[in-house]
Amino acid sequence: MKKRYIIGLFLIILLVCIFLCWSSWDRHKVAEEKLAQKKILLSEEEKAETTSEEEEITDAVQINSGYYIMITEGYVCVYRAEDKCLYFQTDILAEDLPEEVRLELEQGKYMISEIEVYHYLESYSS
Repeated sequence: MKKRYIIGLFLIILLVCIFLCWSSWDRHKVAEEKLAQKKILLSEEEKAETTSEEEEITDAVQINSGYYIMITEGYVCVYRAEDKCLYFQTDILAEDLPEEVRLELEQGKYMISEIEVYHYLESYSS
């Protein structure tokens, strides 16, 4: 009879140990999942911040880069947008341009790239 009590007590202690190990493992697993979710959220926020910072930098670069096509002293000229220095002067006379284009160039026409400028000027050169 004593043997039965000892075996029963041993089984109860074994079951308690198994339960404690399982619950500890389960809590650890839940904590790891929460940590992983926090890392994902933080990385998404960092990406969003980085993306918005990159967009701001890109916008600033686009504002400061590019070219303006304008009429100066009767000729079509191209100026750099960043420092408003003369980039080059064409041989295109303002009087040879259609009135709409002339009015547009008197105000200044912004182009993002040098290629755009050349294509635009090609369409009005003879």
